[in-house]
Order: sequence, then structure tokens, then C-alpha cells
Amino acid sequence: MPPTLRIVTGLAVLGLTLQPARLAGAKPREDEASRYERLAARTKRAAQEVLKAVLRDDRIKLTPCQFTTQWSSDPVGFEVAHEYLGSHLHADLVAPHSSTQPSDLIDPDGKMRGSFCADNHADALWRQMVADFRSGAREGEPDVYNGKPNGTYRLSLERTDMAMPVFNQTFTAAVIKVYRSGTEAWRISKDDDRTGSGKFDKNGHYKHVSNSGTRYTYAYRLTKSGWKRVLEREDAYFD
Repeated sequence: MPPTLRIVTGLAVLGLTLQPARLAGAKPREDEASRYERLAARTKRAAQEVLKAVLRDDRIKLTPCQFTTQWSSDPVGFEVAHEYLGSHLHADLVAPHSSTQPSDLIDPDGKMRGSFCADNHADALWRQMVADFRSGAREGEPDVYNGKPNGTYRLSLERTDMAMPVFNQTFTAAVIKVYRSGTEAWRISKDDDRTGSGKFDKNGHYKHVSNSGTRYTYAYRLTKSGWKRVLEREDAYFD
């Protein structure tokens, strides 16, 4: 298994290029700090645009607890890095440690902070949703199966866990790892029960819960019209 390195994005590349300069005394430390800050700002702007493209392409909405509060550490595979980022390293890659959080880039105005929560808060929200689950259709919800609540889709809680995008040196290509998971609940009748659980409510409907998740690798290229997805690969599916 190849090692994982934090040296691909502009911030890390800059760190490498500055090492000889510091040893030779070619540039004062103030210039290095200023250049680092400019590159950090550029990385933040580019990452914000790539994240917008991911939300657009995957049609992700800012629903309660949609996003995790921290970046994923899932690395970019070295083969993908070679092909889409021009990396010559035989190593998996992750972005350098960032002082930003997903909410800083996805919701910079702070208008949808409820869309970002830790896993324990998401679990608590789901438990409350299930506790409020009632038999029959809620107001404004369509029924299926000839108008019966049997099998009617009722509850869904989606979660999106993303890694900080990894860029090439010119900020014209990026790779991002995304894990999307969901928990769903719906009702089935005793006639349709295959589990033999017998956990039915007073109206004869069972609260069935299903969990699933998919891990993706996306690659983007910067075009005249913005960031365009050029790779969508499903790495793993969990059910």
C-alpha cells in the first residue's frame, strides 16, 4: 500500500519550494509568510468553488445535519493523482491541514449552520425523528399502494462527509473524496413483513429502518465556464 503524503496542494508545494530559500537566506521570512498567506487565500477560494460544483452536480441541499463539521481524512489514490493532478509521487495524497471547516466554505455567511453537525448530534436528530414517526400519512404527504400508508416513504436523513479538495500546482484541476450516507424509515404491513420481528404499532405498521452509504472520488477541471466534473467513480457501497 502506498504511503499517504500531505504535499500536493499549493500550500504544501510552497512549503517545499521555500526550504532551499530559507537555507540560503535568499528571501526574508516576512516575504515567505506573505506569500504563504496569499496562497492560502487562493486555496480557500478555489476549494469554495469546487465544493459549490459538488453540491450542484450531486444536487445536495442544505438540510438539517446534511454535512459533518470536520473534513474527512480519506486520501486521493496515487493513480487518480497521477492522471488528474499530474503527480509523480507513488503515494496517496491528502490536502495539508487546514484551519477551515466545511461550514466556512459551504456556508460562509453562516445562514445555514443547522446543516452542519457532528455524528452524535445527527444520531440524536434521527432518534427524535423516529420518535415522532406516526402511523398513516402526514399532512401534505402522498400515500402509495392505493392510498394506504403501507410502504409509504416517510423519513430520510442524509449525511455528506467530504475531504478538503486536493489541487494541482496551477489550481486548474482538483480531486475530492466524498462519502454520502443516508438513513431511511418507512412502514410495512404485517403481510409484507419478512423479518418476523413482530414490532408493529397499534395500526399494524412496522417502522422499518435502512442505512446505506457510498464513497466517491470526483475529479474536476477548471474551464472557461467554471469547474467541470471529469471523473465520478464509486469506490465503495455500504448497506
